[in-house]
Amino acid sequence: TTVKYTLTDDNWGGSEEDVCTYMDTALRTSFYGDYTEYVANMYDTEENAIALYESEVAYYAESLMYYLDMDSSVLDEATIEGYRSIAKTVLGQAKWEITDFSYDEMNLKGTMGLVMYPIDFLELIDDDANAVIAEFQNKYGSVDPDSCTEEELKTIEQDYANMMLEAISARAGETGVSIPVTKVYNIDYAEGVISEDDWNE
Repeated sequence: TTVKYTLTDDNWGGSEEDVCTYMDTALRTSFYGDYTEYVANMYDTEENAIALYESEVAYYAESLMYYLDMDSSVLDEATIEGYRSIAKTVLGQAKWEITDFSYDEMNLKGTMGLVMYPIDFLELIDDDANAVIAEFQNKYGSVDPDSCTEEELKTIEQDYANMMLEAISARAGETGVSIPVTKVYNIDYAEGVISEDDWNE
């Protein structure tokens, strides 16, 4: 989903407060699905705000499945929704601070420091994931993939994904934060506050 941010004279005075409010509400929308102020300030429509949040959830869920060596394309929707549920819980614990702000209100350009506190979920589930892998290998280690039909391989992949989901789901609410990471971003009103590349990063 491509999400467009809309800044107009109705919601943008070009002040430090405007920039900080925009960034904080955009991040709250992305990580928490809390888009009330984001929409109220007319930064975007409710439909697009929801799309922004859902795209972040989908990205994290896909990244988690990839990290755990799964092929999400063969999994059923209920299982994928389980990983999306984990993603929502984990993303809901994200924390950040806006710091070292410098902004030229005349030229509508400046810099902003963003301190992000990485969530330690992958570290937290490491032992659980390894236990599942060992159990899976014990269960299917003697199976020759070359002798299996496509449907049989999908069934095995589905079983692995369900085993992993059951093992790590409860951990989603137990996360903490790792060493904070600080990055400085260039602010440019013409680019939509920060560039799309910087936002994606």
